[in-house]
Amino acid sequence: MIKLEKKQGNWLSDNYKLTVDDGYFEILIGGDLDLYWYCYPEEDESFSKTFVITRENDFVYNEFDKLYNNIKNNNPYGSDEELDSYFINHSPYQDGKILWYSDDGEKDKVCNLTIEQEEDSYKVTLNKPEGYDAYSIFSIRFRNSGSRYDPYNIAFMGMYKDMEEYFNKDKEYIKK
Repeated sequence: MIKLEKKQGNWLSDNYKLTVDDGYFEILIGGDLDLYWYCYPEEDESFSKTFVITRENDFVYNEFDKLYNNIKNNNPYGSDEELDSYFINHSPYQDGKILWYSDDGEKDKVCNLTIEQEEDSYKVTLNKPEGYDAYSIFSIRFRNSGSRYDPYNIAFMGMYKDMEEYFNKDKEYIKK
């Protein structure tokens, strides 16, 4: 099962809850206007949580496919705009996967996110660094200003905007 739901957010924007067989995580805009991915751990989880995004839900799969390929191809704007070599050399895409350290602080002290393309799916893994409480939330921040991966943060914001546009069509996309 892959289900995407729109939820009322605490701020002026909506939250999106993505539920898969392995659990759920939320995508939202925080009070600082930055994008966040949150996952609330269950009792048996420790420092890593993996979600598998399959073709079961076309909209969700296509959004991850677009995100992955835009970053892989150094096309975070989703257009033909070419990036300077500096930005290409600082891409979060390395060794066949996206590796994003939260923009909350130093790399060794923040959660990170990996997105890997598999045959007909995307594997999304959230990780906590050593020193985190096993029961604290997984939190990935994508700064809109000052991101360590600028301008690749724009690709993640584009995914959020696509979800917003999708739900503004007054549809709920649930495919079982």
